[in-house]
Amino acid sequence: MAKAETRKLFTTWHKKLGIFSAAFLIFLSITGVLLNHAHDLKLDTNDVNAPFLLEIYGVELPEVTAVELAHNWLSHQEGVLYFGYDEFAECKGEFLGAVSLPDYWIAVCGLEIQLYTYTNQLVERAGPMHGLPQPIVQVGKCYNSLCVSDGVQSYQLNADEMTWAQVQYPVGKVLQWVELTEPPLHVLAQVQSNRHGGEITWERVVMDLHAGRFLGAIGPLFMDAVALLFIVLAVTGIILWMQKNKRSGQRREKGRRKLKE
Repeated sequence: MAKAETRKLFTTWHKKLGIFSAAFLIFLSITGVLLNHAHDLKLDTNDVNAPFLLEIYGVELPEVTAVELAHNWLSHQEGVLYFGYDEFAECKGEFLGAVSLPDYWIAVCGLEIQLYTYTNQLVERAGPMHGLPQPIVQVGKCYNSLCVSDGVQSYQLNADEMTWAQVQYPVGKVLQWVELTEPPLHVLAQVQSNRHGGEITWERVVMDLHAGRFLGAIGPLFMDAVALLFIVLAVTGIILWMQKNKRSGQRREKGRRKLKE
């Protein structure tokens, strides 16, 4: 009776551990297949851009600065402007801001200004060769026009002639300086996902998942424990099969003896 109860308990735990380990077996099988076909699936060339994954790997994300413009957000990251979620234009130099004017809006980078209609059609680009003051340290709006400051003097843009004139009035009473900020989280996440990375590939992510390294220092130890669990299940499965086979043989032998009698 004691042997029967022990065997029943042994079988019950074997089944429970088998169900628990099945999830890991499926997971390892999937990641193994992905790694086996990493080149075909381009996992070895596609870079990871998901911000939360890059943070896990300790990759420092570039700063994203933005300004609210025409009921949307104009953001800057690594020399690229984004209008809303979409990559919009190159930004030459430091992004300093943008202003909305009656007929158009203007994005200002350190080495260039860009004039756009409110349908986002480019009207004009102008840099230092066109008289853009240097260096630009502040951007603002004055008299329904663009004004910039080099830190000492402020200048107002004549957009029709693309010329600049010094602002003669007290700066504090004339200019509305643009203050850059961080965009809302939903915009920030999308802009950061569009970054041009190269540090981490999807192949490495799958490989780290497969090896358990994704969980940090404890990950490989955990996967070792799972591997040992598979070995235990295999051994106990063989033992249970042998015991069952032995009992079946004994029952058959008893049956033959009864027939002979």
